[in-house]
Amino acid sequence: MSADQASNATPTPTQSIGSAAAMDATLGCRSIFATVGSTGFDALVQATTSLDFLTVAASAGYRRITVQYGSSLAAFQPGHGTPVVGEDDCGTTASVNAAAAAAAAAAAAAAAIATERERQHVETAVVKVPLLGTSHCSESEQLENDYTEVTVSGYAYSTVLARDIDRADLVISHAGSGSILDALRRERPLIAVPNGGLMDNHQAELALEMHKEGYLVSANCGELTSVLRSHRHEQLRPFPRQEPERFESILACAVQFDKAD
Repeated sequence: MSADQASNATPTPTQSIGSAAAMDATLGCRSIFATVGSTGFDALVQATTSLDFLTVAASAGYRRITVQYGSSLAAFQPGHGTPVVGEDDCGTTASVNAAAAAAAAAAAAAAAIATERERQHVETAVVKVPLLGTSHCSESEQLENDYTEVTVSGYAYSTVLARDIDRADLVISHAGSGSILDALRRERPLIAVPNGGLMDNHQAELALEMHKEGYLVSANCGELTSVLRSHRHEQLRPFPRQEPERFESILACAVQFDKAD
């Protein structure tokens, strides 16, 4: 069940972990960190780098997106076919067509993933996205100031994942128990996305239980833009760090619920 389906079960929070960060952050300088964990999650990587998602994120003040994509390198195509500006190996700026890059990346995916794992190379692109609320009769009438830029960075794996969580104003993660706990312990607003491609991992059940408690927003990939628009992630309860057994209890409940099905 997703966040929309379980909204009636979400308790009213007594304190928000997202609203303070939103007020303190300078508009336009907020950042999102998306993580797929130790395997891959193509749908999540595609969703958090799509033009639609980047446009909505920019309208909410997020201008930096960092994606830990694991083995889903081929899915990391910022802007999904829109013109982007990136840095080549020499550090110079070059125009890149994301659609053409997608084909090249898919062909070289296996070798590139191995390289990414070894040297933890970070790929960065700057994507031009349209500002919401501007419209013209034709594409030729679209003005330069109708756009803004979002910097999208991605890497496969890192030994300092906690650093990116700490730097983020919002974390979007697969719903693995370890990743959920890492984000909540660091008091980051969290949107958890169950990976339906993994078997017997209880991600959906765990995310739903945590969603009901008001600690995170559970959503599927297709709901991410609507969650950003609704600002539900800014109205979450702080997870009680002084009660480590609380998470174990919720996890046990999620596993029991799954077995009952």
